[in-house]
Amino acid sequence: MKRTILFSILLSVLLFVQQTTIAADNMASSFSDPFGFRAYSGYGRMLNKVDPELDQLEKTHAINWINGIVIGSDLVFYLNKAKSCGLGLKYQIMHSQGSSMMDIHSNMGRLEDRVNISYLGPVFSQRFTLNEGQNVLMYNIGMGWLFYDWRGEINKAKGNMSGQTIGATLDINYSRMIKKKLAVGVDLSLTTGALSSYDTFDGVKRITVQLEDNQKEGLTHMGLSLQLLYKF
Repeated sequence: MKRTILFSILLSVLLFVQQTTIAADNMASSFSDPFGFRAYSGYGRMLNKVDPELDQLEKTHAINWINGIVIGSDLVFYLNKAKSCGLGLKYQIMHSQGSSMMDIHSNMGRLEDRVNISYLGPVFSQRFTLNEGQNVLMYNIGMGWLFYDWRGEINKAKGNMSGQTIGATLDINYSRMIKKKLAVGVDLSLTTGALSSYDTFDGVKRITVQLEDNQKEGLTHMGLSLQLLYKF
């Protein structure tokens, strides 16, 4: 619920900014290029809380894998006359992993986690120019599919967990033109969603696990990245 409220607040702020800035002369957009391609990579962080009941070793291990990297790209076709509003397709993956020694059944053993959370889906995009076209401010918002893949190993015994759900994504980014069609900048992203079920596989059999509302696996994460923007 808190993540849904946070996402709603961010969306409301964006809509307010859109309404108040479109009328401003210095935010008027006039693009001649109908397509925009963006690629970015940087720091990612899961926004799940670490269970306070975990012991110190378990907390340290959890903190290790909630930090990771995000890599993504999107391609947008701008539809309106000013080439400032468009629709596109976005793909992003967050990867994190952790490895540590844990007390497993009263014996010390190595626990390893590798987590991938992928987003694939459509986005609505709006872009503005600043400083006579030298800078580009853009936001993308969309709903699509979230794919979750966890692979772990406990004392060389391997297992995995996977699932998918509907998710939402929001990007706000700011770039500076370095060539006529190429810009570099920074991107702040938020992706949110939660698994209501998942499949587990221990190397022998696959089991589907249904989760109650208070047990859902949160997939919400944020990213702060460097990006390249190419207009064509």
